[in-house]
Amino acid sequence: MEDLKRLARFVGTSSESRIELLPIFYVHLDAKKIPYSSSPTSNTIRTLEPALTSLQGVSSWAQAHLLKEKAPIAEVESSWPAMWKWISFFLSRCIKEISKLADFSTNFMRNSYVTCIQLLDILANDEGLRLTIATTSGVISMLAKLWMLEAKIRMGSLGTSRP
Repeated sequence: MEDLKRLARFVGTSSESRIELLPIFYVHLDAKKIPYSSSPTSNTIRTLEPALTSLQGVSSWAQAHLLKEKAPIAEVESSWPAMWKWISFFLSRCIKEISKLADFSTNFMRNSYVTCIQLLDILANDEGLRLTIATTSGVISMLAKLWMLEAKIRMGSLGTSRP
């Protein structure tokens, strides 16, 4: 796990695009590994932690190279369906389900939310990926729900602005 974390940090700081390193992250984003049980076990972290770190690695790489250098997006685009399934899992089910387990911290849940939103934002800045993302079933409706939830939190329950 530590090697994967180091790689995620490295791809964002490397001066070279190193697109050949992205498949290492994609291995951990296999949609078949998404836990589909509504009763997660303590072993669930062994699946979720590498997946989240891999999303962070793709995000670091994209921020450093995709936007600045216009690196080739074919690799990222072909991996988008699996990435979206993990993003969708983290944003819709994961936080609700894993909050029941002592193995997961509030920090892990916050990191999963921030990572997913940040990755969507970075990838959507590329014109080609923006079309792919926007036409993916469920993306727009999930983002709208999250934006409305954030607005409710900011405005308070009665619709009055919080100080």
